Amino acid sequence: MEDIARGVRSFTLGTAVSRVMGLVREVVFAALFGAGHSTDAFNAAFRIPNLLRDMFAETALSAAFVPVLASEKKKGKEAQNLLASNIFNTLFVVVGLVTVLGIVFSRPLAKVIAFGFGNVSGKLSLTGSLTSITFPFLLFVALAAWAMSYLNTEGSFFVPSLAPAFFNVFSILVPLGLFGWYTARGGDPIYGAAIGVTVGGFMQFAVQAPRVFKKGFRYRFYLSFRDPEFRKVMALFIPVAIGLAGTRINVAVNTVLVSFLEKGSMTWLNYAFRIMHLPLGLFGVAVGAVALPKFSRHAAENDLGAIHETLGDSIKMVLFLTVPTSLVIAFLSHPITAVIYQHGRFMAHDTARSPKPSSCTSSASPSWPPCGTSPPSFMPTRTPERRCSPVSLPSV
Repeated sequence: MEDIARGVRSFTLGTAVSRVMGLVREVVFAALFGAGHSTDAFNAAFRIPNLLRDMFAETALSAAFVPVLASEKKKGKEAQNLLASNIFNTLFVVVGLVTVLGIVFSRPLAKVIAFGFGNVSGKLSLTGSLTSITFPFLLFVALAAWAMSYLNTEGSFFVPSLAPAFFNVFSILVPLGLFGWYTARGGDPIYGAAIGVTVGGFMQFAVQAPRVFKKGFRYRFYLSFRDPEFRKVMALFIPVAIGLAGTRINVAVNTVLVSFLEKGSMTWLNYAFRIMHLPLGLFGVAVGAVALPKFSRHAAENDLGAIHETLGDSIKMVLFLTVPTSLVIAFLSHPITAVIYQHGRFMAHDTARSPKPSSCTSSASPSWPPCGTSPPSFMPTRTPERRCSPVSLPSV
């Protein structure tokens, strides 16, 4: 428990900084753009690469990559770096191709994810344009997840947890800098927000790169889908990606349904989710990221007792941290929303609409972090995949 607590403290410190900057980003967005057709279009557009993020990056990639990389580390730095290079090159090629296709087919994708926007003149076209701008974010965040996985394997948690803060900083600075430029030329300043998240995604990767090399990584131009260690990663990656994607399916369905509602609805829902996800983002992600390398080490040693103990300690800690904060959010969602968002173009009417979803769903928030922490302990079984799909159906 003490080892996990120590790692969680380090990770949580960096994550706290990132979350604070994320909060500042949301405040700036709300003040600059309020809640309307443009913000609805931006939220729908950015949701498309975000839905794919779980498939190619962050939780799924870490859950599959870290265990195998930890095993290769025991063979020596050369073996570790060979696998890391292979995964990096695979991500660059595969996710890069998906990104190009996403840009080319941005308008059809926008029609799928925000079908209801077609009822408002120009809204669907704006969503398609913003989708093409935000899609490179997917590639950058996948590479950032690769760097985070490498550093976590090396026992480095602070820099990876702090990296999203750089995403948030540039997501703030770019739209602030471009707001006047677009306004003066009669354009929609929401384009600055789309450019900002793409630049921010690149910075999230770039800030980790020096640390990765400092930890001993040496790039190799090596790409092999037949490599035995690569196949081990894929054997873990596919079921974990499916197992952790249940909530993303729910989000996709919600996005389609909300697109038929009144102006501002998608923006209100997005801000409500931001508040609701604070405990998950601050504590759940920290515990999961710190516990995963331990799961990997115990699994490599075939120490089932230690795996059970680590899983139990992780779940206890995440529940201890998230239950009280979720209750506070459930009962104080309206004043929290007013304090955070009600500035500039975000009016009292928007504040009244935003808290309702977070109040309704905060009671379920404590159950999500354990769901993110548990799947790695099942590897290499398909249990998370089998359990996730049926559970997602009632919500859909």
